[in-house]
Amino acid sequence: MKEADVLLERHPDVRIIHLIRDPRGTMLSRAHFTDKETGEMHKNYTSVCRRLLDDIQTSKAIAQKHAGRILTVRYEDLAQFPVAVTQKLYSFSELKYTPEVEKYVKKITSKEQLNDEGKPSRKSTSRKDPYRTAYNWRKEMSFQLIKKIDRACEGVYEAMGYRTFSDEDELRDMTVSAKIDDFRDHRILLRLLS
Repeated sequence: MKEADVLLERHPDVRIIHLIRDPRGTMLSRAHFTDKETGEMHKNYTSVCRRLLDDIQTSKAIAQKHAGRILTVRYEDLAQFPVAVTQKLYSFSELKYTPEVEKYVKKITSKEQLNDEGKPSRKSTSRKDPYRTAYNWRKEMSFQLIKKIDRACEGVYEAMGYRTFSDEDELRDMTVSAKIDDFRDHRILLRLLS
């Protein structure tokens, strides 16, 4: 993110979309390349979270300096509201959001596979569900590992509106949101989406 400031200074037409993902989801994604509980990525979550927090703080400073030219988006919001967030991303980027773009977004993010006409195709075991994918960590990672990541990533959670879970039952209960509902930046995004 530190290079973004220089880029924005040199090129007045550049806009930056800063995508942030819940560190627990990031760790699970990285763990697919190593052992989920003891792999090298999990030994480094403190440095990963420190770098994430540094990027978030830099992004906020750049956003104040270059108003309207950087947009921070949570991956989980994109997964939950793919069409609305994509519309916002296109608007921010000053790109034309067409019916073809919307059709494509719906096709690749639908829980059911859709054919080219946007209608459900044959049932398939390989359905896409970005919302479920965004939160696989809640089912796949141990509560003990998540608590270690929580301690290392406290600043990231506070900056981006992610929450911790008091016990394993709460963690596994998918009706309990992993995002803080009244998070200020999230309310701004929802207002922009409506």
